[in-house]
Amino acid sequence: MWLKRFIRYVNHELSKRSPWIKDCGSKARKKALVHAETSFRRYFKKLAEKPRFKKKKNQDVTIYFPKNNKTDLKIGRHRINIPTLGWIRLKEKGYMPLSGLVSSCTVE
Repeated sequence: MWLKRFIRYVNHELSKRSPWIKDCGSKARKKALVHAETSFRRYFKKLAEKPRFKKKKNQDVTIYFPKNNKTDLKIGRHRINIPTLGWIRLKEKGYMPLSGLVSSCTVE
């Protein structure tokens, strides 16, 4: 419940004061907040250690692709079709299970 309100706060009010927040996509902002919520919940339940925040300068490039419709994220035996990138060949062949449901994808 509080996560939805916080996402709304970041997207509407905080982005007016700090316009650099809108430099990344809305899906990426939401995914980052969801990951933060998960890590803090695990910390308060004493299932994990305190979350460590990473500096922006040492980040690797990571792209998150949500599945918005049925034609997004098609899977082949050794490749995956991402809407904006096209077919991407995987390093290991036969690694992707052909039966299953894909909801999102992260490329590093």
